[in-house]
Amino acid sequence: MSKHDHADRHAASLLEVLEARITPANFFLSPTGSVTDSSGQDVNISSLATEVGTSKAILLKKGDSLIFDANGDGVYDKKTEPNLFEVKGGASYLFLDDVIEGDATPLDITGVAATTKFSATAQTDILGDIATMTTVQGSGKSATYHFNKSIVSDATITGFTSSGLVTGSIFAGGNISKIDISGEADGYSVTDIRAGTAVGATDIDLGGATPIDVAATAAAPGAKGASISGVTLAWGAHLIAAGDGGSVTDPASKLKPGAGGSVTKVTTSLGGDLQLIAGAGGSAVAPQNEGTKSTFGGAGGSVSDVTISTDTDAYDIAITSGAAGTGGKSFGGSIQKLKLLGDVLGGVLLSTG
Repeated sequence: MSKHDHADRHAASLLEVLEARITPANFFLSPTGSVTDSSGQDVNISSLATEVGTSKAILLKKGDSLIFDANGDGVYDKKTEPNLFEVKGGASYLFLDDVIEGDATPLDITGVAATTKFSATAQTDILGDIATMTTVQGSGKSATYHFNKSIVSDATITGFTSSGLVTGSIFAGGNISKIDISGEADGYSVTDIRAGTAVGATDIDLGGATPIDVAATAAAPGAKGASISGVTLAWGAHLIAAGDGGSVTDPASKLKPGAGGSVTKVTTSLGGDLQLIAGAGGSAVAPQNEGTKSTFGGAGGSVSDVTISTDTDAYDIAITSGAAGTGGKSFGGSIQKLKLLGDVLGGVLLSTG
C-alpha cells in the first residue's frame, strides 16, 4: 500500500468515526495528555494539529464537551472534574498544547476555529484566538467540517461565556453577540473583539509557533456591516470594533450601500485603554445613477448602551461611531446611553461619524 493510499484510508476512517459517533458526546483529556472518547478511542486529528502546529486538534459539535479526566477513568465526575469547554451551538475545532507548565491540566486550549452560529461555554482560559475559520458542508451525520486557514469566514458567533480569560482575540466575519468573560485578569479579559471588515488582514494565533496570516475581506455590495452586541467583560478589552457596510460599485446596481455595524449593550470594567468603534457606511461609487439609491451612502453604525466602570484614572477611553458612506443623503452614527462609573478620568474621547 502506498503512503497516499494509507493517508486516504486514514482520513476516510477518521471521517467515518466523526460521523458515526453519538452526539452529544464527552471527550476526555487525561492527566497524561491523551484525548479520547468515552470508549477510550483517540480523537486527536493529528493531520490538523500538525498543520496548525499544536500537539492536539479535536472536533466538538453541538452538545459535545471536553472534560479534564483527573483520575483517567474515562467517566465524567461532575463534582470533581471540570467541563473545560462545551459547544452549545454550531461546532468548532479546538487546538491544544502544553503552554503553562505545572498547571492543573497537561494541555491548554490554545485556539478555537468555529463554524457559523457558534456558541460555547468555557471553564478555563483560552490561550489564543477564537475565530470563525471552519465551514460546514451538509447536515446531520453526513456533515463535514473544513478548516479554512486563509480567511475568517463570514459567520456568526452567537454566544461565548467563560469563567476564565481569552488571552487572544475573538474574530468573526459576521455578527458577534452574547459574550461574557468573567475570569480574573492581570490585564484584559480579551484583547480584541472584531467583526466583519474590522477583522482586517491579521495574524490568527491558534497555538502554533507561527501565527496564521489571514486576508482582509470586504463586505458584499449593499450588505450591512457586522455588529457586536451583548458584551460583558470583567476586565475589558483593548478594542471592540464592528464592520463597515458594503459599498456599491456597479453603475447598473439598484442596491443601496449597506449601513455600518453597531456596537451595543457593552458592560465592562477596564484592564487597560479601551476603544469602541462602530462601522462606517458603505460608499456609493456609481455616479451614473445620480439620485438613485445606489448613490446614497450607507448610514454609519452607532455605539449605544455602554457602561464602563473603573477604580483608576490611568486608562483612556475612545468611542467612535461610524462615518456615513460617501454619496450624500446619509448620516454618521450616534453615541447614546453612555455611563461612566468610578474614577474615569484618564481621558474620554468621543468621535461621531
